[in-house]
Amino acid sequence: MMKKIVAVLLIICILGTFASCDLFTQGAAQVGFEFVSAIVAGDYGAAYDCCYQNSQDIGTREEFVKRYENIFSALKITQVELNQREVEKFGEFYTMTYTLDFTSDLMGSFSYDYSADIMPDISGYSVEYDPSLILPYLESGDTVQVTTLKGNRGEIFAQDKVLLAQNSFAQTLYVQLDQVEDIASVIAQANGIVGFDTQKAQKACDAAAEQGQDLATLATFARDTLSDTQKTALCAIEGVHIDETSLTPMRYYPMQDAFAHLVGYVGSPTQEDLEADETLKESDTIGKAGLEKIYDERLRGRDGLKIYVRNSAGKEKQVIYEKSAQDGEDITLSIDADLQNEAYTQLVLNLTETQSGCAIVLNYKTGEVETQVSCPSFDPNSLLFGISDELWEYLQSPEAMSPMFDRTTQAVYPPGSTFKPFSVVPALESGKITPETVPQLDIRDNSWIPDSSIPNVDHWVYPSINRVEETLGEFNMINALKSSDNIFFAYTALITGIDDFFSYLDKIGIGEAPDYELPLKTSSYLNEDTEMDIQILATTGYGMGQLEITPMQLACMYTAFFNSGDILNPTVVKRMAQQQGDDYVTTYENTVSVFKEDIMTDETISTMKDAMRLVVTNGTAYPVNIAGLDIIGKTGTATLAAEGENSREVNWVVLMNRDEENPRLVLVMIDTKADEGDAKFAVARALIKPEGFSEDVQEEEPEQ
Repeated sequence: MMKKIVAVLLIICILGTFASCDLFTQGAAQVGFEFVSAIVAGDYGAAYDCCYQNSQDIGTREEFVKRYENIFSALKITQVELNQREVEKFGEFYTMTYTLDFTSDLMGSFSYDYSADIMPDISGYSVEYDPSLILPYLESGDTVQVTTLKGNRGEIFAQDKVLLAQNSFAQTLYVQLDQVEDIASVIAQANGIVGFDTQKAQKACDAAAEQGQDLATLATFARDTLSDTQKTALCAIEGVHIDETSLTPMRYYPMQDAFAHLVGYVGSPTQEDLEADETLKESDTIGKAGLEKIYDERLRGRDGLKIYVRNSAGKEKQVIYEKSAQDGEDITLSIDADLQNEAYTQLVLNLTETQSGCAIVLNYKTGEVETQVSCPSFDPNSLLFGISDELWEYLQSPEAMSPMFDRTTQAVYPPGSTFKPFSVVPALESGKITPETVPQLDIRDNSWIPDSSIPNVDHWVYPSINRVEETLGEFNMINALKSSDNIFFAYTALITGIDDFFSYLDKIGIGEAPDYELPLKTSSYLNEDTEMDIQILATTGYGMGQLEITPMQLACMYTAFFNSGDILNPTVVKRMAQQQGDDYVTTYENTVSVFKEDIMTDETISTMKDAMRLVVTNGTAYPVNIAGLDIIGKTGTATLAAEGENSREVNWVVLMNRDEENPRLVLVMIDTKADEGDAKFAVARALIKPEGFSEDVQEEEPEQ
């Protein structure tokens, strides 16, 4: 057919009055230039109009335009320029050779050389379309494929490589459509065994059938959700199967409740997330709480991309562009997984439904957090595929004791008597008292009203200061600390004076928060719009007043007793590492850092350690006195509300093993009804014992 057309046109060329072969050549060049100019301008419809409409594979105008748009869009081509163009006659045909220079956000700058045949037809000249006019290496039947190469999210480990946040697969309930006659019946049967959204399942089946797919997902469940009984019943239904290894990637938290607040959990990005980060897609997974959220940028894998040509047989023919996926960074924590599980177990066993609390274990020489548990807690796996509004509200509610609230870092409490080893320091180091000083105070029935004989007190118009019971032995600092006598520490605060006392609180970081990988709520000693007075001064001396601090910051304060007066910052991220090519590269390692320096002298530290040893062997912390361990510490009880049956207290105990070969610091806090705080001792006792320690409980009575 083409030869016939050429022959006719040649005759016209020879015989015609108004035409010549030169004019034919000029016409071929013109249509070729129009074609290339349209491609450069991105006007693919105009380029189609320059082509021979019966060219093989050209398709419709709409298909032609879409093909160019899809391929150039996949390559992220932003600019096309014509480098050179030439039309030559070869026998009966004209051939145009040209070079296009491309600019791509994906591939940078590159050039392709093209060759197009230009043929005469009854209307003039046309470019004979061929797939190679899009990309030189495309042939008939080829398609350009774009594949995302998935970058894995980094995983989170405890210090002994126990997995805390793992890349895994969900339990996917699916149906093989070609094995089913009545899909509605199958969905109903499966829903009767394990409830799911049947409308969503039906839509998934309809969509799969329309696309010619045999497999459709009915429902997805977090790993280990379906029981063996349920799985057996589901798989007995015609065409129904369960996949746990490939269909639905998910994050899995093997330790569940015990690590929920610390590790956090992931979820789908919100619209706000998508607007804030243009690199995010709706299908992505991002951190929503805990370390998963704080380190989301470093944990998140970066997807790669592969653009390649696939031939008509479905085989990969040529790679156009490939960018390797980059896995996220793995995080190794300083957490001792066994100790963390023990802490959570002890809290669950010892707390009632109306109590909440937390436990922290630090290495007091490094600040490394070995345990951080808040109770009650929740299973982060239950949040991965969405939950009902009712359940979400319940998890946030005070009635449920707010299980999603992290009491170790986000709650502030009055520290009570655990603050006394610090509040007495300015009086001690200024020489206003010595460890042996015995104040001569008019104390009646364990109640004291300061008067003008006390420095910095003109007159006292506030309620009396009370203690639980009389200090045993001489009324000096050592015995007062052992017995946790509020009157003694109110007295030392008063004789220190407002300016010097609260300057010391500034020095030890009250009003700030230590640096930590997780956000810490800021401590404070005076509420907004409150004027300082001597009552606040006196009550702050025994850890009340308006003093509030997080359990984590209070634990850090006690590191000063083993670091020459320096308060260490806490740290829980021990190191990060990432697969880079064939190498697994450490990208971060933590170091010891100081929050506040020189908050007390070595002499004061020695005195306080000896006094806190007596607290354990003879005082308020005697229930945690363990034979064979040199434990020092302090207890505290702070009233939150005093309303009869609704009275609540915060009960504290802080313990430290004085053997620096096992530098363990334990803090336990329990929020209870009044006079119900003894559970703190059972939890702390379990956590202070070194691994492998065989306890021989000390039986003798404390010395008087």
